Amino acid sequence: KVSMYQNVTIGGARVGDSSDKAYPKINSNVTIFAGAVIIGNVVVGEGSVIGANSVVNKNVEPNTIVAGAPARIIGRL
Repeated sequence: KVSMYQNVTIGGARVGDSSDKAYPKINSNVTIFAGAVIIGNVVVGEGSVIGANSVVNKNVEPNTIVAGAPARIIGRL
């Protein structure tokens, strides 16, 4: 299960990412707050939380809270 709020963007970071299948992978029990952007070939680990208006362009470890643009770790669950 993934909880996602309004205006979240998930997709490729560059033209041509579709041919490389370079899209984000969202694992189970992730919460993505409003306005977050998750782009590129990144993995969001199980149980993570993405803060509102964050820009995720690197992998997020499981059970981690990230926020900011670019997103950085602000806590662990």
